[in-house]
Amino acid sequence: MVPTTLLGRLAVSTAFRGQGHGETLLMDALYRILQHSGEVASAGVIVDAKDAGAISFYRKYGFLELPRVERRLFLPLAQSKNCFDR
Repeated sequence: MVPTTLLGRLAVSTAFRGQGHGETLLMDALYRILQHSGEVASAGVIVDAKDAGAISFYRKYGFLELPRVERRLFLPLAQSKNCFDR
């Protein structure tokens, strides 16, 4: 078992999709998780994707699908720093 941070679902209204808001929300969440990782001893981030589109979104940022739980993805915290290089 590895201590992780569970990220609640990020959602963007259908009226605002495709404008980069999802990426902004994810980057802000990852930044905050990184800032506090020493205090909460988190080694990674877990998300529960709502659907195939959300899985595709998270995979674009390096999240890996976990085999035992459907639509659950994991991003090692050390790897999350690469998300900011985009």
